[in-house]
Amino acid sequence: MVELSTSRVFDVSDPVEALEYDPEQCRLIVSSQHGNYAMYEVGRNGRFFLFLLLSVLPNLHYSGTMVRLWQAAVDCDKFAYIAKSVRFYESGWKVLIFVLESGEM
Repeated sequence: MVELSTSRVFDVSDPVEALEYDPEQCRLIVSSQHGNYAMYEVGRNGRFFLFLLLSVLPNLHYSGTMVRLWQAAVDCDKFAYIAKSVRFYESGWKVLIFVLESGEM
């Protein structure tokens, strides 16, 4: 069985640059060309987890079986960076983000 979601992750003017899925934790992390990134919990063939999470945190943004856990931006030293690649490590509990300088002054 395949489930699809047509969730907009970032603004229309901020296209997706990279994504990584962790099958152990059922999490998806997505980065954009403007240095934003967001992590999602991907539903496990059902909506029971979604129901539990929303009962505890009713203000979460969700669409279908994707629940946004958090969103942030790469913003080191106030320079513009592009998050080119993202990777999970330590069994999916940590995220490593590889960035590229944009060259903007």
